[in-house]
Formats: sequence, C-alpha cells, structure tokens
Amino acid sequence: MNQDNIFFDYEGDNWFKRNQKSLLKTTEHDFILDMIRSYNIIPRAVLEIGASNGWRLNEIYEIYGSKCTAVEPSELAIKDGRERYPHI
Repeated sequence: MNQDNIFFDYEGDNWFKRNQKSLLKTTEHDFILDMIRSYNIIPRAVLEIGASNGWRLNEIYEIYGSKCTAVEPSELAIKDGRERYPHI
C-alpha cells in the first residue's frame, strides 16, 4: 500500500471526522470567500479540489448562483455534502 492509497482509503475520511463540526462555522472568516468578495469577483463556474462536504461551494452558489463542482477523496464528506447541498 502506498501513500496515495492510504490517503484515499483512510485520511480523507479521518480529516472529515475530525473537522466536521467546525465546517459549519467557517463561512464568515474564510480566506477564499473573503478574496472573492474583496475583488468583486462574480464567478460563473467554480471547481474546488479538496472541497470537503461542499460548504464553501454552497456559499458561492447561494451568493452568486455559480455552477459549482466539487472534487473530494473522502466518501464521508461526499455523503454529507450530497445530503446538505444536493445542488452542488
């Protein structure tokens, strides 16, 4: 088993388990969202690699109506995101 397999099989889900509760509180002081706001960017489409459950993409979708696509190795994060944000 190599490092990539270990990450994809275990660490993605483990990271999500450790951080799941804090993900619900992050939109107010998020660097990426702050940059989008400060530069008055209105994104038409957004791809986020390492999107967790899609919380940031959901915020972008709700504010700008952007087409959002998430790439995430954690099956737990994907499942949670599909339940919370089915439009992402």
